Amino acid sequence: MIGISTFKVGLGTQGTFVGIASTTRGMGTLFFTNVGTGDNHSFKTRYSGLSGNISKNTVTVSAAQTHGLLNNDIVFVDVNPSISTTFTLKYNDYNRKVLINPKDFVSVGINTLTNIITISNHKFERGQKVIHTASVPAIGLENNKEYFVFIVDTNNIKLTNTYHDSISAKPEIVGITSASGGTLSLINPPIKAYKNSSVVFDLSDSSLSYTQQSTLYPAFDLKFFKDSNFTENYDSNSDSQFFESSKRWERLGLQVMQKLLFQLMKIHQKIFIIS
Repeated sequence: MIGISTFKVGLGTQGTFVGIASTTRGMGTLFFTNVGTGDNHSFKTRYSGLSGNISKNTVTVSAAQTHGLLNNDIVFVDVNPSISTTFTLKYNDYNRKVLINPKDFVSVGINTLTNIITISNHKFERGQKVIHTASVPAIGLENNKEYFVFIVDTNNIKLTNTYHDSISAKPEIVGITSASGGTLSLINPPIKAYKNSSVVFDLSDSSLSYTQQSTLYPAFDLKFFKDSNFTENYDSNSDSQFFESSKRWERLGLQVMQKLLFQLMKIHQKIFIIS
């Protein structure tokens, strides 16, 4: 029974166990509440059940002509994504922070029993900081308050008050006792992109502008820098092998929309952004 008991024991020369002190020698190391039946018995551990989700992505490639491939053939794939990814920027005046890609959720997306918020394909990562905004916040959540994301799966998250909780195995989750819609916006997240793809920064939100004599003007200017001290501007043109950028202005009624197109050529260097 050594290894089952919580008492440290050793085997004596007579085949009996010996405790480490006189206070433990008289204590039993194992007790049976029922003798059971039969001659052979075993121990089984009792662990709490673990659950998870398993997903599989199946991709079908359509060739322009008969490919002539057979099962188990080895192929080499060279992919040029040539896609455009848009990042929407907003400004939160209460916290004085720039937000990226706000995600809305509806009241039916809140489970008050599990404190889960459902956002389809949210793309959040564990430990990311977000700001919650809502005209009528759900009870348990506060408007313009910062939270940290705890990932349940690709469509469901929970919120914590600290980064430590968001990365813990047993986090202290923010309790939600009523259902109401709201928005979760990322604060300074890393921006992931692919080589030879385009990144569009959408600066059209009204929070990035101000009004003067019934005319909207941009309140910020989005810039790129080579260093974390924001001293070296990262500007380029079509001759650069890193990226080229261009700004496009459009006037929609009284709304001024600015978009910055960021064409990636090579990705091997950190780029710092300030607005």
